[in-house]
Amino acid sequence: EYYLTHSNEERSRLEALLNVMKIGALFVDSGNRVVYANKPCRVMWSLSEDENMCGVRDATLLDRTAALRADDEAFRRHVAAVTGTRGISEPFEFAMRDGRTFSDVSALVPGSRPGLFIGRVWIYEDITRQKQLEAELIQLAERDPLTGLYNRRRFHEELDRMIADASRRKAQAGLLAIDLDGFKPINDEFGHQAGDRVLTRLAEEVGSTVRRNEIFFRVGGDEFAI
Repeated sequence: EYYLTHSNEERSRLEALLNVMKIGALFVDSGNRVVYANKPCRVMWSLSEDENMCGVRDATLLDRTAALRADDEAFRRHVAAVTGTRGISEPFEFAMRDGRTFSDVSALVPGSRPGLFIGRVWIYEDITRQKQLEAELIQLAERDPLTGLYNRRRFHEELDRMIADASRRKAQAGLLAIDLDGFKPINDEFGHQAGDRVLTRLAEEVGSTVRRNEIFFRVGGDEFAI
């Protein structure tokens, strides 16, 4: 009775820990049946909190959640590849149909004897906000905040890439530089807001004529390039 009580208390402590974490945890046994899913996991996969998941096959769980994933086939290929390995999997990112982005890692759960595994654990994390912040940082690093065009830094990167690509293909790359005349008097006479409107309008008008294989940049105050 003592050991049973002690075991139940340990289980309760572990369950409380898993439920307050912001990551989803799913345990399956060696027979590919669900042993445990914490509350964040159920929320992420739209599973009822009251539903008893124990004993449900992982294939059934994949079928039930298929409609939630943007690319279910790619996710199933990923799961098949991971279950065929013995090491800890690399983080895998996948998109959901509602716009969220998840990441998962997986590892075998060792048993009492060396080389014996009693199942596998899957850890899921909602990285939507992280991906949004990454996109915002890239936007700040590569885009001109006024016109939304690529900036000087991205210009030099793309120019080097295009020249190298043209050299490999023995083709030509064209560069069109645009420097506005008479722009400073606009700022001096009408203010910087008027100058910003001119730059924005030019970016819109010229940008509408740029083709798919061309890139439009703002490389300086009144300097542009295609």
